[in-house]
Amino acid sequence: LSTQQWAAVIITTFGVSLSALGSVNFSGKTINALQIIGIFVTLLSTFSYGSNYILSEQVLSLPNPPSPNFLQTYTGLVGLGLVGIYIISYTIPHWDTLVTVIIQNADGSVIVIVFSYMGLVVSAFLHSWSYYKLVKHTGSVSTGILQSLRAIFVFFLSSLFYCDTHPEQCLNSYKIASAVVVITGVLYFTYLKRSEIPKFKKIEILDV
Repeated sequence: LSTQQWAAVIITTFGVSLSALGSVNFSGKTINALQIIGIFVTLLSTFSYGSNYILSEQVLSLPNPPSPNFLQTYTGLVGLGLVGIYIISYTIPHWDTLVTVIIQNADGSVIVIVFSYMGLVVSAFLHSWSYYKLVKHTGSVSTGILQSLRAIFVFFLSSLFYCDTHPEQCLNSYKIASAVVVITGVLYFTYLKRSEIPKFKKIEILDV
């Protein structure tokens, strides 16, 4: 990355981080041990998620690389296996406490939940499919930059659908400022990437 591209990445990262300021309370309260663990786990998961971009690009850049679809399938099966182990070992034994009671207390509909999960599966598949295609053709950094735009769309969609029932989902000045900064960083990075594309010289064909 050039210095200007690093600047665009920093601008975008700062923009995403800016949205968190609206939910931070600076009243002088001390941070307890559980919150410290939560911060550490969040940072660790963020690092692991970011590493997935880099490792995927590395694998897809090998001399005889697997196809993006194969890498998507392989990664998905590994993730499904890990989640399946957790569901079988913990969720199912505590099904009444973790699922049944919560649905009943919220007066929820099992049918709506099932269809919602089916939609989530389809959405996750399409996201994963496009993700590995992007990593293959644009690289991990460009794909990560585009992910920040998804966060901005989540701000607005969450406010539209959940603001009435979850006030923390409502738009505030920090989220709006975050959207402006992120969009600026993404546009700047895109402009820099486009400027790297070589311009082909026009070849004139002369009649002999």
